[in-house]
Amino acid sequence: MFASCGLGPARCGSVSPKRGGLVLTRNGKPCAILTQTSPMSLKQDLQALRAARFGRALDAVRRSAAETGADGLSEEEIAAVIREARAQRREAADQDQGPRPQIA
Repeated sequence: MFASCGLGPARCGSVSPKRGGLVLTRNGKPCAILTQTSPMSLKQDLQALRAARFGRALDAVRRSAAETGADGLSEEEIAAVIREARAQRREAADQDQGPRPQIA
């Protein structure tokens, strides 16, 4: 999926593989990275970008767990936290929607 930052091909120019790509900005803030690819490597390039994003997200979760002490929980304690969160979510949904219909 591609999003437009309002630049046409003539304004983007070519991307130099030596420079590592271009950062596009909107209102002075980065909104996209324009990098070189080829028809042969497009799928692998997209997979590498997704893997990098996933790695950053995983690092953030691990950092948060370390800061809150959640990284020291046992599997049993984690399961208990999940059960409690699900019960609270169900209770909130029941209050919003009323009782659930019974399926025979």
